[in-house]
Amino acid sequence: MRLPPFLPALLLALAWPAAATQAATACSAEVRAVDDQFRRAMIEGDGEALDRIIADDAIIIHGHHGGVQGKRGLIRSFRAYRISRYDRTPFLCRVAGGTAILVSATAKRVGDKEVAASTTEIFILRTHRWRLLVLQNTDRTPD
Repeated sequence: MRLPPFLPALLLALAWPAAATQAATACSAEVRAVDDQFRRAMIEGDGEALDRIIADDAIIIHGHHGGVQGKRGLIRSFRAYRISRYDRTPFLCRVAGGTAILVSATAKRVGDKEVAASTTEIFILRTHRWRLLVLQNTDRTPD
């Protein structure tokens, strides 16, 4: 039996205490707004917006090849990619203190290729702004 690739992140988020769930209600709109800004910046290749949103010590794990990048490498990549669509359907958002986890189903078009993925993002609150610390995509293939 093959487990869904997003299961570990989902279990972690569900295990957070009830207080974190209450905080998520108050902060989910803010976290999702930053996530929307991040998505738009990826599509537009907006390096300045990406620089503001991504934490300096961020780690990004790519779904199609498993490669790991830091902030500067990711910004270079998004300037070169031709992402014309990057849709997310969040199905989990939890906030505990200054940390937020957002798990989504993602559908994107990169060049002429359609990609479906499970995406886990961890945002941290630094200097009164949410910043992306971890992004992991796991490409999904039809069974």
